[in-house]
Parts: sequence; structure tokens; C-alpha cells
Amino acid sequence: MENSFLNKVATLEHSKALLTIVEHPHTICYLESDDLSVYLVQENGARFAVNVLLHELEDVLPKHDFFRCGWSFTINANMVKEFWVTAEPMLVMACGHIIPVPLKEVYKVINVLELRHRGQRKATICYA
Repeated sequence: MENSFLNKVATLEHSKALLTIVEHPHTICYLESDDLSVYLVQENGARFAVNVLLHELEDVLPKHDFFRCGWSFTINANMVKEFWVTAEPMLVMACGHIIPVPLKEVYKVINVLELRHRGQRKATICYA
């Protein structure tokens, strides 16, 4: 699957977003799908449109760093600063953006963050 993705990228214009995905995925804060468009958001808040489907990007990104959150987001676990477990759960990202978390995925997100951050920079999990 990765080769077909790289071939597709090679046929597209080499934008900064696509090069970031392939060469520097650690700089990605999250990916967001909005209808038919996918956007890459970096830690500095820069946002780039990507002409590739979200599930295709997930096949290329490091699986131990990225996880799906709802239908619209793929999150870099290393970029999560805080996870608020409230009536409306949300992730606070390193770029300052807030990502809504579906109620049915709260325990999955907690597990991903706890497993991912053992011995590393840890996201704060806040219960209210």
C-alpha cells in the first residue's frame, strides 16, 4: 500500500504538506477531513490542503504515533498536550487547537495516550 501511495504522491504537485507527510511526519499535529478535503496541521498552526484521502495517509504515517479520532481526525499522539474528559471530551493539541472526541472513543483515547507516553512527554488527562 505504501508504494501505491508514494506513486500517487509522485504524480501530484510536490507541496510542502505532502513532503512533510513522507519525510517529517513527526512535525504533523493532526490531519482533518472536511467533506472531500483533507488538511494537515503542523505544530506551528500552519494548515495545508492535501489531495489524498485520510485513510490513505493513515497507511503511510507511523502507526505507533498516529491514531484515528472520530470520522474526521487523525491525531499525532506526541502532539497532544491535554485530554479533557468532560460531558464534551476534547484534545488540546500542541498547536493550540481543540479537537472534539466522540464519547464512545474516550477510553480508546485514554489507552492510546497512556500506552504511547510511557517514559516520554506525557499528555495531561483532566477529568471534570
